[in-house]
Amino acid sequence: MGEKVAARYARALYEIAAENNEVALYGDTMKAVAKQCEENEELKIFLVSAHVPVAAKKEVIDQVFSKVPEMVKKFLYLLVDKKREELIEAISASYQRVVDEETNALEVSVVSAQKLNAEERSALTRRLEEVSGCSVRLVTKEDQSLIGGLTVQIGNRWIDGSLKGRLQSFGQALLKRSQKQMEVEG
Repeated sequence: MGEKVAARYARALYEIAAENNEVALYGDTMKAVAKQCEENEELKIFLVSAHVPVAAKKEVIDQVFSKVPEMVKKFLYLLVDKKREELIEAISASYQRVVDEETNALEVSVVSAQKLNAEERSALTRRLEEVSGCSVRLVTKEDQSLIGGLTVQIGNRWIDGSLKGRLQSFGQALLKRSQKQMEVEG
């Protein structure tokens, strides 16, 4: 339920941003607001508390987010008025998904055993764009336990090209084969 509501608010904010030609600015602002709420537990508790008056919440928004564009500030006021403050982080994430939808872009998460250099990132991005037909925004992370290779996540799809994953698959295949062999012999 919360995701659907967040998606509706994100879509509305996107439409306003597109009308004002401020899509990137609003998105960056919402990310910063969401990050501030995520990192500052007191602020988050204050904003979502039903015991805090709406006027006090708006006053804190004015103080904490004084440099936020006026339209985004009004959007935050609307969230307070509608008692949807707890959705700020979800709206920020949904906003990026709306932007990606509208611009035919994909966020692709890549985990590699070692940090990818600029050339590797560029080659991987090009290849993913060729395959998907979309512009790709890579989000990379390192995990030495992969031993080598990488894993790729595109939406709900996972592609495991890591050495660790291949070794696990190989081990499972050997185990199945030995079990079948034991059944035949047994």
